[in-house]
Order: sequence, then C-alpha cells, then structure tokens
Amino acid sequence: MINAKAPTMSSNKVINVSSRWTVIVKYFLPTLWISFFGALSLGFFKMDEEWIFGFPATQFKIGFVLFLLTGALFFYWAFMSLKRVEADDRFLYVTNYRKAFRYPFHNVEKIERNNYLVFNSYTVYLKKGGTFGNKFTFIAGRKGFKNYAAEYPEFKELFEFK
Repeated sequence: MINAKAPTMSSNKVINVSSRWTVIVKYFLPTLWISFFGALSLGFFKMDEEWIFGFPATQFKIGFVLFLLTGALFFYWAFMSLKRVEADDRFLYVTNYRKAFRYPFHNVEKIERNNYLVFNSYTVYLKKGGTFGNKFTFIAGRKGFKNYAAEYPEFKELFEFK
C-alpha cells in the first residue's frame, strides 16, 4: 500500500522531524498578515482625503491593496503546502493538520534540502504519488533531526542535517 491512514503506526518510537514553527508560518503569520493589512486597507478606503502619506489617495489605495494581495499570495505559495513530518524506522508520517498518512521508506525516491536564510526545508520525492501528491515539503526541526539520526543511524544519509 502506498499510503495508509496514519493512526495505524508501527510499534517503534515515532520522532517528530518537523519544526514547531510549521504551524506558525502555515497558519498564524498569513492570518495575521491578512487581518492586519486587510483592516488597514479598509481604513484607508474609508478615508476621504485627497492625499495619503504624500501620494494621491486613489493610487495609494490601489498600491496598498496590491501590497496586501502580493503578501497573501507569497504566504500561500511559500507556506501553505508545508506538512508536518514524523518518522520511525519504517515510515514517514505526514500530516497537513487535517489529514494524516504514512508513507513507507521504500517509496521515498529522494530528499532534497532547500537552504533558506532563516530555516531549512526538505522536499521529499516519492516513487509513487500518494494522497499529498508526488512530493511534499516540510521545515526541518534541528532537534528532531538530531534525535532521529541518533535513534536510526541507518537513515542518516537520507536525513542529513548540517
């Protein structure tokens, strides 16, 4: 079976390899961005001024809405596809915080490290696609990776953390 519901986990110790920041950057930051700048843009649209901060009001309002939408699209593109990943000696347990599935290691084709300024993410490519598609991405938790490498040294090459 390519993927199965996660509640039927193996009997071995499952270690969270994802960062605790995943839920924050996936849900909290976009919600905060849209709420704050959405309310601010509504406030600007209720203003009857001809000039706002030295710009013509119509141009400023359009520019501010474009700023709001660009930020929202960035959050959607960069973070909404993130998954939480746990692992044991046989499976990866992947959740999007609504559904959880397990993927056997023999179905993992490769894992690519994406190095960003403030965090590392990993993209897991599957030989056969599952519920979340042919690949999924997660933010690596430094502590979880170290714990996983210590617990299962045979997978150290697969989950290398620098």
